[in-house]
Amino acid sequence: MFDSLEDVLDYLEEEYDLTEDEISEISEVSRLAVAEDVDTNKFFKRDSSMKRKLDKDLYNSIIALFINGVFFGLYLSGFLNKNKR
Repeated sequence: MFDSLEDVLDYLEEEYDLTEDEISEISEVSRLAVAEDVDTNKFFKRDSSMKRKLDKDLYNSIIALFINGVFFGLYLSGFLNKNKR
């Protein structure tokens, strides 16, 4: 369904009627959470000159998965609470 982090953020913006500031905040909080729990040194690769640089595709994929997980958790929690009554 999603091909990139931007697709995830666009979906959230449309589906939940979020503002640009809210989307930016979600992105930043997600980046901070991933940085706290994941060894981000593993997101680096060596380019042709043998310099290390951030693998943006991998990093954005991890952030997108994290955001999807959070929103799926919110959806699941709401669904279970609604059916609990």
